[in-house]
Amino acid sequence: MTLYVLDTDHVTLHQHGHPQIIARICAHIPRNVMVTVITFEEQMRGRLAQIGRPGVDLTAAYEQLLATADYFCRFTVLSFDAEAN
Repeated sequence: MTLYVLDTDHVTLHQHGHPQIIARICAHIPRNVMVTVITFEEQMRGRLAQIGRPGVDLTAAYEQLLATADYFCRFTVLSFDAEAN
């Protein structure tokens, strides 16, 4: 079984509806497409930083945070272990 691990750039493009990325992901069995906890962490840090910015539209920022959390629920998130270090 071949696994496909999306990096942060691919995840961002997928979230923004990039047609080539969507097509490539859809070409594979969903359970074989994964993301790493590092990508999850990078995206969540970005969302939380956005919430902390002065003058930000908090309603939109929290919607984006929730959408990001929902997005990652659709994939297996690979853990960080000693081999990854």
